Amino acid sequence: MSAEREASCSSDVETEQNKDEDDSVMAAALASEPGVVYLSHLPQKMNPKNLRHMFSQYGEVGRTFLQPGDQHKRLMKKKPGGKRQRQNFVEGWVEFRDKRLAKRIALSLNNTPIETRRRSPFYGDLWSIKYLHRFKWTHLSEQLAYERAVREQRMRTEILQAKKETKFFEESLEKSKAVQKIEEKKRKKGEEVSSRPGRNFKQQKTEEEIRQWMQKKEKEREKKKKPKSKKPTIENDVMQKIFEGGPVLAEK
Repeated sequence: MSAEREASCSSDVETEQNKDEDDSVMAAALASEPGVVYLSHLPQKMNPKNLRHMFSQYGEVGRTFLQPGDQHKRLMKKKPGGKRQRQNFVEGWVEFRDKRLAKRIALSLNNTPIETRRRSPFYGDLWSIKYLHRFKWTHLSEQLAYERAVREQRMRTEILQAKKETKFFEESLEKSKAVQKIEEKKRKKGEEVSSRPGRNFKQQKTEEEIRQWMQKKEKEREKKKKPKSKKPTIENDVMQKIFEGGPVLAEK
């Protein structure tokens, strides 16, 4: 009996240890699960290096991505002085190693000043941070890949359309040159060159013109339906007077 009790006690101890280990593993997994915050507004001179340096003060930062602005701002053009223009970013995503830390940072820093020093280039700007629940970095990668594919497809379509227009223009130019050469040969031979017939475009009638045309047709139909009046003759006038004056002569 004592051996059975010892075995049961040892099994209970092992199960409790296993539960403690599972709980610790779950807690470590939750703690190590990364979290992503979204920055809907960035100051003009903010870049990935500055952003990582600022957020590293609060905890371990993983990956970061900043979305550049318009295509014109994205191009690194040279100024007349020889310096390159700064690349501006409009929004960004920051991944923290611990999602609980990401939540706390988003709640505590949202709508707070980025810098309190007056000499800082970010003085006067506020943080606009939001924690993205159940958002993984793979979601952002997929979205960026999709946008890149759509942009490339649009660019290919525009290039194809431009090639078609260029080909049509070149063919029209070659045809016009050929016609000019034929006309020049005819002039040299002394033959008459017919003037190029212009394009005769017939404009569609307006509603007012259609209404007037319908009224005109209706009047013509009415005229055709009316019987033609006979022209009065001398015989008709005499006979009419005789018959009209008959009863009067009889009374007399």
